[in-house]
Amino acid sequence: MSTSKETGHLVNLENFDQMIVTVKGFGTAFNPSNHDITIAQLELILTKARSTQSNLHVALQPYSAASDAREQAFKPLSPLVTRMLSALIATKTSAQTDETAKSLVHKIKGKKSSTAKTTDAVAAQNVQQAAPTEKSSAQLGFDDQLQNFDQFIKLLEITPQYAPNELELKLDTIKAYHGDLATKNHTVIETKVAVTNARIARNEVFYKPLTGLVDTALDVKTYVKSVFGATSPQYRQISGLVFSHPKN
Repeated sequence: MSTSKETGHLVNLENFDQMIVTVKGFGTAFNPSNHDITIAQLELILTKARSTQSNLHVALQPYSAASDAREQAFKPLSPLVTRMLSALIATKTSAQTDETAKSLVHKIKGKKSSTAKTTDAVAAQNVQQAAPTEKSSAQLGFDDQLQNFDQFIKLLEITPQYAPNELELKLDTIKAYHGDLATKNHTVIETKVAVTNARIARNEVFYKPLTGLVDTALDVKTYVKSVFGATSPQYRQISGLVFSHPKN
């Protein structure tokens, strides 16, 4: 989440609050015929805006925690697959199997393989690449690592020479680690859905055309200008309050 973008939303919220306090001070002179900018309606919008912003902050907490947990869980993956690859190559496996394993390890590490895979090498992996889907680059990166790690494990499962004595390199241990990574990755995806829904609800209140907080605030400015004049002290109290739509 961009801090600067969130600051923009908070500026809109605080300026709207200040605007309401200011126009209340105008007393009966603030008497719009447009119901959407009456004091009661402005206060209702403010309440909804505060609620949706608060709900977003609440949703962000588990998402942030899940993202941090996933990042920490994935940190040992790169050195681990390096050790797994070394353990494999140290046995009497074929050059083809070794090259397939190297290719997968390079992908897990985010590197391009220097060796093109042959048809036989792909068959040895006993798994097909899934077509990429439209996701954020960060999410896609974790998904790709999981997928390639799974392929690496499947390759080792059909390679009887891979039988290390080290507990952390044994297939059962590796599978358990993969399962933990998959669970943490899924938790991030789930919590992100809650964040997305909360952000949609917030944006509806803040930025819906005509009736959202920003457009309503701009209407209040126009109304105050019409009542008191563009050079009036009343209008100057609110003319400097900034209300803006987020940049895409």
